[in-house]
Amino acid sequence: MQNNLKRTIELIGIILVLLTTYAYSALSTSLVFVGDAIFRAVADIRITEVKLNNASNATLAYESTHKKDIITNGFTLNDSQSFITYRVTIKIKVQ
Repeated sequence: MQNNLKRTIELIGIILVLLTTYAYSALSTSLVFVGDAIFRAVADIRITEVKLNNASNATLAYESTHKKDIITNGFTLNDSQSFITYRVTIKIKVQ
């Protein structure tokens, strides 16, 4: 009897956690992507230019900036049909 009660409580707890997770994701109105792209080579690699080629149904959150090895930009994609296209120029100097 004690064993059945313990298992029932555990099962109810798991179901409540799953329902809460599902409900939270269903109520969410924004989707955020955060990521890094890293490349390494036996050469001197410099990002020299970053240009926005095209943006469809996207809102600029902050201006794009770049250093020799880092690109930072921020856009809000308003729906599943939104997209952004960049042109990135990288100079490679083999040593």
